[in-house]
Amino acid sequence: TRKTLFYAIGGGIGAGVLEVLTELLRFDYGVSNGVVGAAIWFGLIVLGISIGLVAAQHIYLRQTPRIESLLKAIGICLLSGAIAGGVAQFVFSVAQSVGFAQFVVIIIQAFCWGLAGLGAGLGVSFFVPNYPRGRAILAGFVGGAIGGVVFLSLGGFLPEGAARVIGIAILGLAIGLTVSAVEEMLREAWLTVIWGKNETTSVALGEHPVILGSASEATVRLPRSKFPLVTAVLTVQNGKVMMDNKLSNQTVALPNGSKINIGKISIIINTRKGGIDRRA
Repeated sequence: TRKTLFYAIGGGIGAGVLEVLTELLRFDYGVSNGVVGAAIWFGLIVLGISIGLVAAQHIYLRQTPRIESLLKAIGICLLSGAIAGGVAQFVFSVAQSVGFAQFVVIIIQAFCWGLAGLGAGLGVSFFVPNYPRGRAILAGFVGGAIGGVVFLSLGGFLPEGAARVIGIAILGLAIGLTVSAVEEMLREAWLTVIWGKNETTSVALGEHPVILGSASEATVRLPRSKFPLVTAVLTVQNGKVMMDNKLSNQTVALPNGSKINIGKISIIINTRKGGIDRRA
């Protein structure tokens, strides 16, 4: 989908840009610095991926990136990435010292890159509306493992520096793709926002409020000149999609297929069969 494409491109660009910077700085990739070096490198990679994904989300939802959100992303993603990188390097070092067969080492390396993806999934879960943290972490791990295998396979065909840049970009792309695809496949209720002809976005619904309004923190941003800061708030309560309409001061249940018209924007409620109650 368009959303998944945004995430894949954002993750790939974010990872690639950070890797180019580390190449220009001639950063030691943990070969001689061990766990500390790997922790720093993984932290930077996860930071790049996560910032790319957060930027992609803001562009997709037509939101203006907020400094506080980016600062929060930097802190969370650097920490989670560094921890994942340190653990990954420790696991790999132990595996090397034991002397496992080559195919076992490859599996362990894929697992270690999965840990990097896990860090990115954790960081992104703080910014994607109603994305269960466990699913985000699992999706990040799977994407990291897949991207890691591709990254490792490029080493035999490309110069070392080029292999790292291209491989890390593919790693970010795989994580962004997986994180978005899992979110879309497993969500139980969501909004489809129709901005105009052939232009839509989707937002997952859940227990955390989805705000429609002109406030900077609104999930779905409406024109400030026409709408109040908070126009409506949507949540899932007791298996039903509920809308608290701040204009009419009424709270109503919205069944699957309900359509809300707000100015020139249309919003459709979607619920998955067998999940959220599809009746009013």
